[in-house]
Amino acid sequence: MTQGDSGATTVCKFEVGLPVRSLQGEILLEEAQAAAADMANRAAFRVLSEAHPGDMLAELCGRFKVTYELLLQERFKGSRIGECRSLGIETVPFGVVLERSDDPPKD
Repeated sequence: MTQGDSGATTVCKFEVGLPVRSLQGEILLEEAQAAAADMANRAAFRVLSEAHPGDMLAELCGRFKVTYELLLQERFKGSRIGECRSLGIETVPFGVVLERSDDPPKD
């Protein structure tokens, strides 16, 4: 998350848990991925558009997680947003450019 044009940034880490089936049947991976991405965007927009100057980025991250979970649970009962706990799951950064080990060094 970036706070306006202040240059202040923070990483908002979380883990998304979605059920693999519902009362209506199996939840397709593609459907779950698309819906989760859409709801993440909606939650981020909602939280950041209501933010006030001086709001702490960690507080905004917390509000984002709560909002995101509420939106997900409307679509997929049993969804959860929580701390990163699952071993072996690769962290996927959004909006952060990471240098890969095979990238040439920058001068």
